Amino acid sequence: MNSNGISFLEIGENFDPLHQQGFIKVYQQAFAGPPYHETYTDEDVINDVWKPHLQDGSIILALKEGQVIGLGCAMPMDKWAHDEEFQNFIKQNLDKLPDDPSEICFMTEVAVLPGHQNNGIGTSLIKQRFDWAKRQGFQHYMMRTAKVGSNSIRMYQNLGGQIMKGLIQDVSHHAEKVQSQSTERVYIKGTVD
Repeated sequence: MNSNGISFLEIGENFDPLHQQGFIKVYQQAFAGPPYHETYTDEDVINDVWKPHLQDGSIILALKEGQVIGLGCAMPMDKWAHDEEFQNFIKQNLDKLPDDPSEICFMTEVAVLPGHQNNGIGTSLIKQRFDWAKRQGFQHYMMRTAKVGSNSIRMYQNLGGQIMKGLIQDVSHHAEKVQSQSTERVYIKGTVD
């Protein structure tokens, strides 16, 4: 537990259902606001985020007084298969990657409830995922985020991450789910030091 009363918990198969409900709430609230403006049902979050990470990756929660206030997820890049468009984009850009996709840890999600942002929780969640990636044998990571309005860019850059020049993904065709102020996603790479 840190000085702000925040603790971090890596979720395993025998998870507390209240932690899953907290995860859903944080995910929905964090991505409903700027810059994403995305809408997810409970089922979307469970099937598209929770279950794949529980099976193939990592889920780390930030807790305050037992309540979930933040989350971080990661998995091997080649396992992030539920997103076929992402996999095709990566295949088309293999020459720009720092390593083979099976050797890259993909930092898929980081979110902190608005009332708890700007207190270092997001950065701590990133570092917790770096620790997980190192334990899994990864040396490199990648992540993607909104080109405009993302807090993640600054956090990753402060930890040594670099925006990958020329690797921009257009998501404007997802208008039914994404009303983002940024219809482009940038990629950041780095090492899991």
